Parts: sequence; C-alpha cells; structure tokens
Amino acid sequence: MEPNLARVGRYGALRLTFTRDAKRTILSRDYSTIPMKVFPPFYLDDTGCAYTYMINPTAGILGGDRIEIDITLNSQSHVFLSAPSATKILRGNGRFSTQYINITVKKDSTLEYLPGYIIPFRGSRHSHTLTLQMDRGATLILADIFCSGRSAMGERLMFDDYRSYIEINCEGNTVVADRMILRPKEADFRSIGMLEAHDVMATLFVIHEGIDSERTLIEKLWDVIDKSSDIIGGVSTLPEGGLVSRILGATTVSTLNTLLKLWMEIRHYLFSISDIHNISRFIT
Repeated sequence: MEPNLARVGRYGALRLTFTRDAKRTILSRDYSTIPMKVFPPFYLDDTGCAYTYMINPTAGILGGDRIEIDITLNSQSHVFLSAPSATKILRGNGRFSTQYINITVKKDSTLEYLPGYIIPFRGSRHSHTLTLQMDRGATLILADIFCSGRSAMGERLMFDDYRSYIEINCEGNTVVADRMILRPKEADFRSIGMLEAHDVMATLFVIHEGIDSERTLIEKLWDVIDKSSDIIGGVSTLPEGGLVSRILGATTVSTLNTLLKLWMEIRHYLFSISDIHNISRFIT
C-alpha cells in the first residue's frame, strides 16, 4: 500500500448478506461499525425485491478514513441498494480517504446498485475501489456518479486527487475494468474531449445474459439520451456481453433524471416493472 494511503483516520465496516425467503428477499446478515449503517429492507412492488439504503450519517469521508463494505446476494435474491444523499469527500491534511466495496452476486440473483453521487471537496484526496464477482445467470445494474465539486460554492475540479476503479468479473472472467484518475493540477479536465463545460459524469453498467443483442432496448436507451436536455452521452455493448452508458451532465438534476429514465427502460425490459413513481421516490 502506498504510504499516503495508509490507515490514519476512522475505520468503518459494513457486511451484508441477502437471501431469498419464500416470495421475497430478506437481509439475513447485517454487521456494521460507525459510521456505516443500513436501513431495514422495504418492499415497493410484488417482485419480492428488497429495497434498502446504505448510509453514512456523518458530515462525509475525511482524509485518513477507510471504509470497507462487503455485500453478498445469495441465489435467487433481488436487491435494490441506494443511498439517500451524496457522498462528500472532505480534505484531511493531504491524506487519502479510501473506500473498498466487494460484492458477490450469486446464480439467478439480481443487484441494482445506485450509490449516492460523489462530491470531492477542495483539497481532498480519495481512492474508491469497487469489485464485483458474478455467477453465470446473475444480473447487475450498476451506476457510478461523480461531480466535479461543490459547484454551488464555485468549487469545480479543486480537489487534489481522485481515483476510481470498478472491476466486474463473471465466472472468473473480467467483463468490465473501468479506471479513472483525476489530478486537476496536472491536466486541464475542462478541455475538449474531457469534461468540457460539464460538472457531472455518470456511468451505467448492465450485465445480463444476451442483453447486448437486444437492439430494441439499445435503441430505446439512445432515444432517452437524445431527448434529454443539458446532457451528452452514449450507449455501447461490452465485449463480453452487457451494456454501458456514459453521460456528462451540466447539473446533478439533469444527469439523475436521465439516469432514472435509462434505469426504468432497463427495469421494464428485465423485470416488466414500469412503476416510475415508486422508484423515483426511492432514489431521489
């Protein structure tokens, strides 16, 4: 481990296991240490999907803090995991904050994971790693949302260092490896081909057997992006099966609105769920 990534501040852990019990998914194991917590699951539809929030009730993640999250979905479970607020990355005398998330999605289970968007404050340093292991037949809808800073306070790209790595493995084969390193003092991320005038970047990954060949769905996702205002983006298939959409938005509102519409198209295709009212209340 790099010296400036070493543990100095608070250590928080969250360990969750979800299991199918008759007609619904339950939280069968829950272990947490301050500052991490999870809400008891609730149910918004008749699919048996467990909806829940992971929360950090503190002001944010401070330089030197280390958060470790482990989540397991047992066979045939269905979980929609989100957060009720943004993840704020605070400065900490030049120290890195770190967050490690390890997720296992077992056969015939489904994870929908929409974490809160990340806001790195002025002078902050943060490293974020998310690793997923999926069995064949499992389904994943995953979002990652990054803001350039506290734009309402005039902070844009004023953090020192932001590192993000997302890896998705299916039956031992890596299907996604997405790495981002941003050091605004070393490069102009406002230039053409970078963020340009946008303040929010969202990435949406969908892993489901055969979904990359569903032209009708892909066209619908493109249609959502083309009709959205204040954003640019696209949809691509993954080499090993799956879809990815990347969006740049002017504001969190416009970006999240577009992401929600994409999510609902995918949910309708995969699960025949089209109730946007309940889901929009859950994630906004």
